[in-house]
Amino acid sequence: MKLYSKDGRPLLDITSIEREGENLVCRVKVVGAMSMVVYVRPEEAWEIKKVLGKGVIGFLPKFLWKGWKARRAGRKNAAAP
Repeated sequence: MKLYSKDGRPLLDITSIEREGENLVCRVKVVGAMSMVVYVRPEEAWEIKKVLGKGVIGFLPKFLWKGWKARRAGRKNAAAP
């Protein structure tokens, strides 16, 4: 999964999110050069509601649905002869 700047440049490439004990471990590459391992503890995960806000949390189901549809359409187009 990649996160981009407003002008479309990749800033963060998340290569994996895994469970390690009670934490999540995210392996990321920052600006295409610096690899990092980021640990998220359960108590920190609740901080996401402060960062996202109610409007964004309410938008997430639609956002995920649109992403799923776009990926599905891309796979159909790639499989077409």
